Amino acid sequence: PDGRTWIGGTDQATYDPTTSYQHKAEAFTPPWLLDGTPRPVIQAAPEFMYFGYDYTFGYSGAPVTRVSLLAPGSATHGTEMGQRMLILNVVAQTATSITVESPADSTVMLTGHHMLFICNGDTPSEAHWIRISRGAPPVGPPTVTAPVTAPVAAPVAAPVAAPTAPVSRAAAF
Repeated sequence: PDGRTWIGGTDQATYDPTTSYQHKAEAFTPPWLLDGTPRPVIQAAPEFMYFGYDYTFGYSGAPVTRVSLLAPGSATHGTEMGQRMLILNVVAQTATSITVESPADSTVMLTGHHMLFICNGDTPSEAHWIRISRGAPPVGPPTVTAPVTAPVAAPVAAPVAAPTAPVSRAAAF
C-alpha cells in the first residue's frame, strides 16, 4: 500500500451476461503524491504493537510530521463499515527515529492487522503492516543460570487468576 486508492465495481446488482454489464476499475493517485514532496521511508518497525506501550520506528528520506494507523478497507455497495484511521501521539523524535504511543485499548483501535504510515505533511510513506494485539509484548527467552543435570518433575498447576481490567491512558484526559 502506497497511498493510492483502487475502486472496483459494476453498474448492476445482478449478473446477467445477456445484458449490458460493465466491470469498472479506477486507480486514484492523490495530488500530494504527484507534487514532488519527498516521501519518508520506514526503515525499521516491529511486526506487532500492543495496547498501551510506546514504540520507536526508524525512518529516512524526509522529515516526519505525523504517524498514523489505517485499518485495511473492504467496501460493499459503496459503504465501508470498518474504515478507521488513528493519528498516534508522538512521544519523542530524532532525525532518524520517532517514538509514538500505541492505542490505549480496543475502544480506540480494533485488534488485527493495520497499515502504519509515517507522513511528511500530507505525503505518506509506503505502508508497513503491523498487527495490533492485546496483552504484553513478549519478553526474550529465559536466561539459564545453571545447567540442568537431572530431569525435573513437572510442577503442580496453580489456579489461574482472573484478568484485571486494562488501564487506559484515555481516562487521564
